[in-house]
Amino acid sequence: MNLGKIVGGIFLMAFASCTLAESTNVKGKIIFTEGHRVPNCRTVQLESNTTKERLTFRIKDDEGSSDILSITLAALMGDREVLVTYDPEVTTGCGKDPQILYIRIH
Repeated sequence: MNLGKIVGGIFLMAFASCTLAESTNVKGKIIFTEGHRVPNCRTVQLESNTTKERLTFRIKDDEGSSDILSITLAALMGDREVLVTYDPEVTTGCGKDPQILYIRIH
């Protein structure tokens, strides 16, 4: 058995169960991002392609969130479209806005 495949499979199942349970997908462009110190988190706003609604998300400054932050910054600077997966009920703890669970640049 390949231990890497087993661990990868377990991670994939865990990720799928936490993102597919109550998650929402939206495709659009990042409009802005900003940060502040207390609490230490970032605010990101996305404009939906289909509804033109502006959705605000929070990215907490903790281990694991730097990947999401770097992708949002790359999408903003490159004026690229993204797909964001989030659960409206899951926040970062530094505001009422939902946390981004998954993001992909298109």
